[in-house]
Amino acid sequence: MKKIGCPLLLLAFLLTVTGRPCSAAGSPRRPRDMDASRPDAARTSFQVYPPYDPKLHLPADVAMVYGVDPGLPERLASWRAAGYRTYVMTGVAWGSYQGYQADGETYRDLAQTRPDGTPISHGGDVYYLVPTKGFVDHLTISLGRAIDAGAEAIALEEPEFWVAGSYGKAFQREWQDYYGIPWEAPDSSVTGRERADRLKYYLYRRAIGQAGDFIARRAREIGRPVGFYVATHSLLNYANWGIVSPESSLADMPHLTGLIGQVWTGTARTPNHYGGVFRQRTFENAFLEYGSFATLVRGTPLEMWFLADPVEDDPNHTWTDYRENYRATLVASLFSPECTHYEVMPWPDRVFLGTYPTGRGDERRAIPPDYATSLLAVINALRDMDQPAPSRGGSEFGVLVADSMMFQRGEPHDSNPDLRGFYALALPLLKHGRPVEPVHLEHLDRPSYLASYRALLLSYQFMKPPAPETHSALADWVRNGGALIYVGDEHDPYNAAAGWWNRAPLAFAAPQEHLFVALGLPRRPARGLHRVGKGAVYVLPVPPQSLATRPDGPRIVRDAVRNALRAAESEVGPERNYLLRRRGPYLVAAVMDESVSDEPLRLQGHFLDLFDSRLAVRGEVVLKPGQQAFLLDLDAAPGAPPLDLARGDALSPPVGDAEPAEAPRALASAARITDWRTEGRQVTFRAAGPEGTTAAIRLRLPAPPASIEARRGEKKVAVESAWDGETGTELLVFPNAAEGAGVTISW
Repeated sequence: MKKIGCPLLLLAFLLTVTGRPCSAAGSPRRPRDMDASRPDAARTSFQVYPPYDPKLHLPADVAMVYGVDPGLPERLASWRAAGYRTYVMTGVAWGSYQGYQADGETYRDLAQTRPDGTPISHGGDVYYLVPTKGFVDHLTISLGRAIDAGAEAIALEEPEFWVAGSYGKAFQREWQDYYGIPWEAPDSSVTGRERADRLKYYLYRRAIGQAGDFIARRAREIGRPVGFYVATHSLLNYANWGIVSPESSLADMPHLTGLIGQVWTGTARTPNHYGGVFRQRTFENAFLEYGSFATLVRGTPLEMWFLADPVEDDPNHTWTDYRENYRATLVASLFSPECTHYEVMPWPDRVFLGTYPTGRGDERRAIPPDYATSLLAVINALRDMDQPAPSRGGSEFGVLVADSMMFQRGEPHDSNPDLRGFYALALPLLKHGRPVEPVHLEHLDRPSYLASYRALLLSYQFMKPPAPETHSALADWVRNGGALIYVGDEHDPYNAAAGWWNRAPLAFAAPQEHLFVALGLPRRPARGLHRVGKGAVYVLPVPPQSLATRPDGPRIVRDAVRNALRAAESEVGPERNYLLRRRGPYLVAAVMDESVSDEPLRLQGHFLDLFDSRLAVRGEVVLKPGQQAFLLDLDAAPGAPPLDLARGDALSPPVGDAEPAEAPRALASAARITDWRTEGRQVTFRAAGPEGTTAAIRLRLPAPPASIEARRGEKKVAVESAWDGETGTELLVFPNAAEGAGVTISW
């Protein structure tokens, strides 16, 4: 059983497991954004349809009020009056747009349509739509009303075009306009499939650009800034579910403020193949989905907001199931330290007001009180994730991806069912403790985009490169010492689709042939190692999809990576069954099954368990395979930077606004804390949260409290309290209320 002690050994060892160094922690303090009065405090949000309800008074910054119906101004005003910044979110592919009619075109004509002529529905007569220019003009009228009603930002949700939805009248007209040739059924040829899906990609990119131009123009007219966000699933999920969306190109859209990365239990629980076993792997899938968003915006000024959901769209799971999967996705999101904004949940009404099965017949129950309290504590902690950045960005291992993964999923040939080709390359590394990131081929031209990576895995068996310049960037990276592992053979029908590699003056049978020539290798190099400059290429001429369904597939991939690294004279490093990361005073950890061992991970020190409704102080945290943790390390303190034991690198000294060790501070809270004041031997603050929930607050104080009082107006509030002398912390527990309670503590 692994043991890691605190503080020095823990600090040193922590930093070896994520494959890259991270800044040393600052001292625990009152989280810098816990006070909502700060002007820069907008780091958390939620999307909601109903008007303000005291039972939904979340400790977050932004209410994204959903929908552009006539009742929007009143709903928006109610959340603003409750103290929230207010954005408006609405669907761009679907919504209550049945009234649309223009140029003889009706709402029904816009429906994405299956081969049998049936429209694809989001529910009832709410169809997924073809985003014609006329429809987007119709949509922007509603967006203008939202801006006039005071929306500080607009978020367009889910630009989605189903692979199966290529047969409607509107799409056929767009095909004729775009290609200048008659529509061709996508299932008639691989070229027809590729053209259909590339057109879908273009149509939603055009729609988002059209909306962005309108929002920017309206902002100039009214003389105030209006943010513009796109909420989208990950490339991995869209490719897996058979949906096309303008994923990587969003990073280059004009007027865009940021993206909302929609990862949650519903996407992350999608089963995948590993070692011949097809099953749900929520943490690993979420880790890769969030990673694809982190690399999408890396090197850009875009904000990235990560979503997690305490329940999910499927209402038929138990609270235990929701809780376990939420923990897995939330922890996975925290392994991307450069992303510091969070959509803490969609639809808080279904979380705090909904009922779900107990597993006993038809019995259903509301949210367990302890789950509600732990959610509120986590939400507050997410507001404090803007911690000192890692000393360098990016992981050391990547799997190259491209938006064309979405273009090879339909008839006449599905080249990547269940996305098994991708998972065959990514999971073998992740399962053995090597954090691996999806790396977008479309963005290799960004300065230093590949600088952190020592090994990259690539296959064109389930996607195609966007341009020949992609290979120039890869070849330069290999020659400078990178280890490239290419997996795949020439037997992919989409090699024959119209592409830059087979269009004059080029005449390559497959895009990898162009890559190998750029590397100075034969068009079809032999299996095994090839030295290229200071780096190496390992060629594994087998379809990656086949490796996903073989028990020995993961070992074959890991062996190829190990051999390529050694040939490039790069360290291989130890394998582990866990990941561990420090973000300032916070620790996130995950132990994986199907790994090098079933040993638990044991952490020793003084930790607050942020998933515990009592914010318990733990001297030891033991995680078994399949478990995750989100902790506040009470022993984290500035000092001489320890060494990374694996690399011998000195860590950066702590930075930030750490307070003196004796100053009182709120360490964690299941209520929103405002109006914090310290005077002499007394601290006062207000704490507010959803009606019907329980506030738990863990404070560090210079001495045990002599008196604790909480009042709501003139009425005293009963407070349960407990002092922990070893850590000098006090736990307060009392009922939450939306109007808040004033708390006074003396010592």
